[in-house]
Amino acid sequence: QVGEGLEMWQPRLHPRPPAAMPNGGDTAWHGADADAAAGGRATSCRSPPRAFFGADGEAVLVYDIVALLAEGPMEVNRLSSKFAMVFNEEVRGSPLTPYSTAGRNDGNFKKWLMKCGFQVGPIFERNRAFVFLPR
Repeated sequence: QVGEGLEMWQPRLHPRPPAAMPNGGDTAWHGADADAAAGGRATSCRSPPRAFFGADGEAVLVYDIVALLAEGPMEVNRLSSKFAMVFNEEVRGSPLTPYSTAGRNDGNFKKWLMKCGFQVGPIFERNRAFVFLPR
């Protein structure tokens, strides 16, 4: 049943210290499409999204995206426009990630979302797709 078990990881509102994060501050979980080269391990698709690389600020970014997507799916470009600055500073700018600090509009935000365990729907209208919480 859709939504079953989601109440256990629904986002909490501010303040959001690591202990209050949906994953209890654990950044070791990796999405089902985990990249072995990055030290990932596959987990159930029903697991809540988690920070993939353990970069400073990454878990808070994931938490904020979970909170927004709890209201419903959102198109990748719209989600990216809301979080691009934080993604570029916290994830792209971290030495723990393979992303280039010079890169922009290279698809890495969407790839990162999937690594964290968010689901991305099929592409429509050439390059658009919706992001939603795992079911």
